[in-house]
Amino acid sequence: MPIERPRPPQRPFDTGHAGDDEQLTQMSEQRHLVTPRRWTHFLFFPDEAVAHAVGAERGVEWQIDVLATPDSSGWTLQLTRDAVQVSALAVKQARADFTVLAQSRGGEYDGWRAWL
Repeated sequence: MPIERPRPPQRPFDTGHAGDDEQLTQMSEQRHLVTPRRWTHFLFFPDEAVAHAVGAERGVEWQIDVLATPDSSGWTLQLTRDAVQVSALAVKQARADFTVLAQSRGGEYDGWRAWL
């Protein structure tokens, strides 16, 4: 008789980023992920003009806000879209795209948030 080995616990999401997986898990426990919601991404730039320029490039598709960071070390570009179905694939793609975008302009991608 073959020996049954315990399987590692299945993770409900595998985006390649533990924080994203955790957020998706929490969201799915509160409400089904196909429910459209507001989705915001945060990009940090040390220069205000660059943050505004990147926002202007994306402004057609996204609502943009540029805010000074609380510690005055730079600027946060917030890109928001309403009525989005947030999925693991969408999160994985957004993280990849926004990371490349931010890094190409001397900034960094600082994650996302979705509202129910």
